[in-house]
Amino acid sequence: MDDVWRNDLWIQVREALPDVENGSRVLITTRFFDVAKRADPTCDPYNLHFLSEEDSQEILLRKAFPNMHPKARCHDLSDLPKRFALKCGGLPLALVVVGGLLSRHPPTYNSWNKVFEKFSWLRDDEKCMTILGTSYEDMPAVLKQCFMYFASFPEDYTIKAKSLIRLWIAEGFIPEGDNTVMEETAETYLEDLIQRSMIQVSTRFMSGSVKYCRIHDIIRDLAIQKAKECSFLKVISDQGGNYCSSTIRRAALHCNNLNIMECTGPNLRSLLYFGDLPDIQKFKLLKVLSEMTGNEITRPIEGDTFKMLSQLRYLGICSCYSFFGADSELWKGISHLRNLQTLDVSNVHRFTCDHMAIPDCIWNITTLRHAILPEHSSGPPSTAILPKLQTLKTVRVRAQWLTDGWPKMPNIRVLRLSFFPPKYGESFATFLSGLYHLASLHINMHYKGSSTYDMLDLSSFPSYNHMQSLRVNGNWSWNKELDISLFPIHLTKLTLSFSNIQEDPMQVLEKLGSLRILKFDSSYLGRLFTCSASGFPFLEYLELYCLEMLEEWTVENGGMHMLKKITISCCYKLRVIPELQHMTNLKELSLVHIQAQLLDMLQGEEAYKIKQIPSIKIM
Repeated sequence: MDDVWRNDLWIQVREALPDVENGSRVLITTRFFDVAKRADPTCDPYNLHFLSEEDSQEILLRKAFPNMHPKARCHDLSDLPKRFALKCGGLPLALVVVGGLLSRHPPTYNSWNKVFEKFSWLRDDEKCMTILGTSYEDMPAVLKQCFMYFASFPEDYTIKAKSLIRLWIAEGFIPEGDNTVMEETAETYLEDLIQRSMIQVSTRFMSGSVKYCRIHDIIRDLAIQKAKECSFLKVISDQGGNYCSSTIRRAALHCNNLNIMECTGPNLRSLLYFGDLPDIQKFKLLKVLSEMTGNEITRPIEGDTFKMLSQLRYLGICSCYSFFGADSELWKGISHLRNLQTLDVSNVHRFTCDHMAIPDCIWNITTLRHAILPEHSSGPPSTAILPKLQTLKTVRVRAQWLTDGWPKMPNIRVLRLSFFPPKYGESFATFLSGLYHLASLHINMHYKGSSTYDMLDLSSFPSYNHMQSLRVNGNWSWNKELDISLFPIHLTKLTLSFSNIQEDPMQVLEKLGSLRILKFDSSYLGRLFTCSASGFPFLEYLELYCLEMLEEWTVENGGMHMLKKITISCCYKLRVIPELQHMTNLKELSLVHIQAQLLDMLQGEEAYKIKQIPSIKIM
């Protein structure tokens, strides 16, 4: 049963196919995960992968030469079959459609090369677009908007999922429900597009959420076509055809040195640009302004660039502007954006470690949901009230907070603080007691020499055990006995950096039953790590970096059985590692700057420990 879309289809037909135990089976193919799970909840569906280069060429050529052996004609075509196959990206649908098109052309190099050079066949081939268009037409209206937005991005562009979701929200695509956060709703939309095979996942977080995604070239062509048909979005490039239209509300600028006003008119609402910042001061209706390149730019931005964009909801600048921090007029202009939801300027000052002073007027924007600032930026004043703020990173702790109180951020979910003095511990615990939604906390301790800090009593705030990610940089009072109660019991990610734990931390941390990721970074830990047979039941990634004291790491048989990836770097005294052959889920091992004796053993008498691991990287 091919291409099943409805959840209830198998329920309706299964009575007509009784199981008489004769070895017969029913095979269902579908683009939707829910359909597969409804058919058989007891097993995991088989996820098809993209085809290899070799298999891609075979499918393409079999379709192009249906009546003869493909290799009989390949000698006339040079490397063209390979180039066509690579362009299709391992997508079977694309390969079949392209092969069918080539079957109607003479099997000569010149003929096939003309098709490849024009490459209009992907956009103009009616069959391909009809098949893909069927899936598009099945989408609800809001999902169609989210899909067409992918037309903004260039071919093969890797898209950061969190930024995409924030853009969708700023555009007004995501409805705000009574019991759901818009960011969570947007994540379900993205997953829906992925299940429909319209969007591809590049990388996922260990939690399972999408980190990076991309769109296949052919499906991107469909997004561009649909966006053009309904005047949803215009892609402006140096390829020509950049006619002016006053109906354009969204534009993606893929080139430099272009007068964008001549291509769009003054009514533009959204601009994603992949080059230098164009002249935008005349676009007073802009809601979204996002730079996507991340270059180093030394020219200053005019001080009043953003002042007149009163409707702006999303401002993202990812390039490094040497003069950004020095021009206070820029920040004053941003402070006028009283509808701003996302402010992402994390890289504008990335080549300096100096403290960046963010004027207090920025924190008068009560609509802010996400503030992603350069390292060591000044935080909001004690008087700041930010009721919608969910993300704040990375800001310095202000001395004012100790005397006048911490800013009001009741809905904060991701919080990263730098330069955290030891005397702030008690007031910080009080501040945390009001954060019921905090899921990720990153504290960078400000420490000198061997000074230690009083342990923050994180368990004193109600949502302590709801936290999923915790990172502590600094010598955080590990002079007392390590105890499991010091950590949120449901943590999925824990990073300890520059710690001075004298005892074996593994015997305590292995009791964190939900932990997926564990990282030790530049820490003076004990010489011995020991993990029990029941320890770390769900740990998937372990990183040991620059552990100067570590000599032996052992794991009892059965421990860390879900581990998929291990990275060991700059652990110069390490001479004993566990019996890794018992970790049957281990897929990747990275060994960077380890002592030669250990390396010789792993390549000699202890090679049995690692020979079953598919990917081993040694530097």
